Amino acid sequence: MWPLLLACVTDPPEKPTTDAVLDSALDSALDSAGDSDCPPQDWFEDQDQDGWGAAEGLITACAPPSGYVGRSGDCDDGAASVFPGALDVSDGVDQDCDGSIDESGAELVFDPGAGTHPWLGLGAHVWIWDDLWPTVLTAIHGTFIRTSLYSLAGPDTAPAGGSDADFDAWLLIHDTAHDEAVMTVATAQAAGLSVIALVWEAPPAWETAGALRAEHVTDQARLTAAILARLAEAGAAPEFVELLNEPDGDWNSYASPSVYASLLRETRAALDARGLTHIQILGPGLAFAQSTEDWTAHIDPADLGGLSTHLWDDAYGAGDGVELVIDAAARFASASDRLDPSRRLPRIITEIGSKDTALHGVPTNGADTCGDFPDATEYAVRLFAYTLITAAEGAGAVLPWQAADLNWGGCWGTWGLVDMNGVPRPALETLAQLGAALPEGAAVVPPRWQDPELAAAGFVRGDRFVLALANPTAADVTRTIGIAGSSAWRLNGETSTTTDALLIRDALDSGAGFSVDGSVWIDTANTAYFDGDAGRLAANDDAVVTWTFDAEVRQISAQLWVWSGVGGAVWEASVDGLSWSPITPVAYTPTSATWAQHTLRFETLPAGTRAVRMAFESRSVAWTPQLGQLDVTLAPGAPSTEDLLSAERLLVVTVPAESTRVIELGR
Repeated sequence: MWPLLLACVTDPPEKPTTDAVLDSALDSALDSAGDSDCPPQDWFEDQDQDGWGAAEGLITACAPPSGYVGRSGDCDDGAASVFPGALDVSDGVDQDCDGSIDESGAELVFDPGAGTHPWLGLGAHVWIWDDLWPTVLTAIHGTFIRTSLYSLAGPDTAPAGGSDADFDAWLLIHDTAHDEAVMTVATAQAAGLSVIALVWEAPPAWETAGALRAEHVTDQARLTAAILARLAEAGAAPEFVELLNEPDGDWNSYASPSVYASLLRETRAALDARGLTHIQILGPGLAFAQSTEDWTAHIDPADLGGLSTHLWDDAYGAGDGVELVIDAAARFASASDRLDPSRRLPRIITEIGSKDTALHGVPTNGADTCGDFPDATEYAVRLFAYTLITAAEGAGAVLPWQAADLNWGGCWGTWGLVDMNGVPRPALETLAQLGAALPEGAAVVPPRWQDPELAAAGFVRGDRFVLALANPTAADVTRTIGIAGSSAWRLNGETSTTTDALLIRDALDSGAGFSVDGSVWIDTANTAYFDGDAGRLAANDDAVVTWTFDAEVRQISAQLWVWSGVGGAVWEASVDGLSWSPITPVAYTPTSATWAQHTLRFETLPAGTRAVRMAFESRSVAWTPQLGQLDVTLAPGAPSTEDLLSAERLLVVTVPAESTRVIELGR
């Protein structure tokens, strides 16, 4: 509650003119300088706070007034993404103020300063009879579980029309899984997880043809509140509850949009009446996210604590699952925005999975039938891709179906991240890669536009920015990714699920990744003469340059710019960075020109090589040889991103077919 301030109001003072404001700012700046001898200089007003001012907003003073900076040239001081040196992306705007438009060639653009919503984390559906789920949630760095926290014997004997006390007394006899439910919640919350309770269905006696009848909405609300109240008494109150599993289908209990809205309203009132105001309701939790607006059109957002949906790609297709999820996620986001335009409510995908019946034209397993799709790498990539797609559309948390297999319903029990023996499936390892990389408390940064082949989302907190990419197609995908905004970022590292050897291209251009003994510098002044290379090393003494890698080096190629012959440098390799062995190129491509590019290739390296160094020998010409591009092929899982951040604010990233990549940037 804001304090109430009372004051006598007289005629308002005349609004100062712009000149008066500038004069006041100038006087303040001069006063702050006191009687010192500091020379006055020009300061420029920076309205959009991007670090660059507009030339017309000039003040001359010893110290900068508030909101002023020492450099001008901003061609649009009302747009923080427009300033000299910004990334000029394909949107018809001259971002870098150089008079040209869209010259960067970026195919995907992220602005780490433009996070849209909090990332709440990963989770999974778990069963209260399963003892494997804590290991699974730990592996993926999970923050949520979703589970049904009761099991009713004789549900049709529930006291329709009864009081709260009647339902409480009935549950004491008919809830056969109360102890397991309490243990599940206690275990989860002790581990710092949030719990989403699920009420699967209404008693069949309250339904007609699988649909909850309107006259039993109050009964179902009181039953739900009684279940949660009993858990709360045991110190096991969940944070959230979903009402009915997939109310758009009659496989549990169907609830029409109007009946669901009534159930939501009645359940909120029943919980509040019991003092359970802290338990929030998620909804509508439909099976088909593309139908969300049909339900949310009837909902009062005041009754909701969060928006939820399920996302499976089995709607009608064989091989078009990714397209279905992209469409469904966008429709869920659109309906959510209309209901909750301020994004006050978290958006949680409480089930996500894939039952696509074909991949790239090759049949997998029939929808809803037994098969080995969840054991495949392709399934793992699908879960990863769908997580990124939904995050970019506004989801704050994503929960795959399911943590561990449970033999309860034939094939429906076999979509676990681990099987019934606890053996991990590829999806567990792939999601663990994402969960481990994302900073706690991060904000989601969607790409400026979607990519039809590559699922992508960014996550930022403070000085860490993580790019997550997934390629669910049958071909490798290479993209030029632009990093917008006013901050300078560097490539810190990356992980991948690809099984192929990867390549680091021209790590020199980033100005990082190597150590130097002696006098070495990077010449960036004459890139036009050297095929655009922005990171040529040069030396004028017996310097040694060393590169150390996090994976085994399989092959090296080096481009040298020389005046007359390649001599004057030796190459060595090391397993431990202490003992060094000379290496000799197996291929050498000279050119006859006096000042030209030469290429060396080293293929025979000691097993386990993790460090390489180049030693400059004494020479009569200080600038011969210069080292240009260095290409290093590493063992699987190592970085493969061309780092042009320092030179062009770009990354050139290849994501092989059916693989994922997580790239971390820092500043």
